[in-house]
Amino acid sequence: MLADQHYFKGFTLSEQPLKADHIRTIQLGKSILSFDRELQTAEYKGESHLVLIGYAVLAEDISLTAEQILERLDGLSVSDRHHLLNRLNGRYILLIAEDEIKIYPDATTMRPLFYCADYPVVASHSALAAESCRQLYGTELKCYSGEINGYLDYSRYEGVYKLNPNTYLSFGSQKTTRFFPDQPFETMALSEVLNQSIEYFSRIKEWLKMQDTYMTITAGIDSRLSLAVMHDPAIPLLTYNSLGKLSSLAKLTYENDVRTVQSIVDDLGLNHRLIHIENNDNVSDATKTYSSQFESTHSFSLSEKMAESNLKGKLHIKSNIFELAKLPVVTKYYETKDFRFMATIVKKKPKALHALSDDQMVEDYLKRADLSQEKAKGHYLADLYYQEQRMGNWHSNVTQETDNSVDIFILLNTREMLRLVTSAPVNVRKNRVLHREWINHFWPVLNFYPINDEGNLYELYREHNEQLVITGEGITFEDGEVLPKWPMTQTDIPFSVTNKSADRRMLDFRSYYSNPNALGTIKIKIGSETYNYQDIVAGHTIKLDAGDTVQCAIIFNKCYDRESWQKAARLTIK
Repeated sequence: MLADQHYFKGFTLSEQPLKADHIRTIQLGKSILSFDRELQTAEYKGESHLVLIGYAVLAEDISLTAEQILERLDGLSVSDRHHLLNRLNGRYILLIAEDEIKIYPDATTMRPLFYCADYPVVASHSALAAESCRQLYGTELKCYSGEINGYLDYSRYEGVYKLNPNTYLSFGSQKTTRFFPDQPFETMALSEVLNQSIEYFSRIKEWLKMQDTYMTITAGIDSRLSLAVMHDPAIPLLTYNSLGKLSSLAKLTYENDVRTVQSIVDDLGLNHRLIHIENNDNVSDATKTYSSQFESTHSFSLSEKMAESNLKGKLHIKSNIFELAKLPVVTKYYETKDFRFMATIVKKKPKALHALSDDQMVEDYLKRADLSQEKAKGHYLADLYYQEQRMGNWHSNVTQETDNSVDIFILLNTREMLRLVTSAPVNVRKNRVLHREWINHFWPVLNFYPINDEGNLYELYREHNEQLVITGEGITFEDGEVLPKWPMTQTDIPFSVTNKSADRRMLDFRSYYSNPNALGTIKIKIGSETYNYQDIVAGHTIKLDAGDTVQCAIIFNKCYDRESWQKAARLTIK
């Protein structure tokens, strides 16, 4: 588009038309949207003028086209519009022209958007934004010497920033306004998080089955989860093996990937290939020219190989954001809501920004992110950091490297889903319970293979059972199942549950007696609380710290002589 380069899927919005060939344009008020002919767009004119750059999908109705989604957004109140956007997946930029143009990114700005702070210019690439300022306003923006590589919201150019995924930009004033989180944070029960997320994944899966897709897979649990959700042996799978100079740890990681993935592929008959990628020096001159457009230096060899492969044009299902369903940063950062947390990140800034004051950088960043204690609404700062900076800037830049060949889809890329998974109890996330439960629902056998270099699930299950000790004279306990001994000699049958592991654990108590006409017949006491068996058919979860014991009891309303009541009082505890 500019400077004798082809910016694949590039775009700019400015107040004047650019001098560029082979592009399409849309007039939005007094401004011009210029974009690559290969870039997917949709437009709707109603009460407002809306343009979607990229693609979007609404899980609750996967039949909606991009134009129909825009039609739904038109005329909504601001709060209702934001509520709908928070449920929208995809890789897109949304422009809404009313009295002013408001620009919204997807949930992690996976479709990159850079804006000039001092000029009415936005663009898909920081270099395009800088070139627009030069062409339209005669201003040469300073390029930082050295890599920025997705740090905070900085780009390679001074005064050009990446739009935070939880804010919208008011074009012209270049003011950013936060619209998510839009409700106070609440911790949710594991069962509720699973129910809502499984329903969502099932709907999105149906949309993905209608697309031309492929997936990358490693020995990690995140890509394993995407594979489980899709549960399609025919989908093309790809694993990368680097031929560049590697640290001993990186080399071991690649070896684990290849070995574990090969076991899964052989056992399940999957459609898989292994490709070898060079380091960034061993690429063609054309790729080196292409790579000069980017903020990141992930793998230009991969960009080159994908552009030359038969996967070109497909939708790449990635798994990065699933790390939020675990803990993406160390646990101690989940124990603070103090914004001084940011200072520890700033101290690790790249050399290119060392001349900038740490305190001023934090203050300026928080202003651009429109982020404060009040606007965080009780959400973990660690999670907002991961979504808005790691995913919203660093990972977003990485995805742009392969715009010459493929587009990207991530199952978790909606704000509502990010809110849902981060509302699970911290210890559930730390122990990767969500991942295991999701895999167990969609493709259980994938839980039995090693994750990275750990033992397989049978070994973990055996170790777990050795750490869960359940004792009581009136019960039997085997394979997670508790049964009262028979015949009955008393109505209260006490037992204890002890966590022998070195970590806090989540205990799930689950009954199988659901007769609604027999409320009060059998109850379970867990600590100081008592529940009807019918109330815990879907499960009841408690936290148990390392080494702690909880006293429990199965309580009948009377002594029964029929042995069928033993089966009715069956519990599983895991």
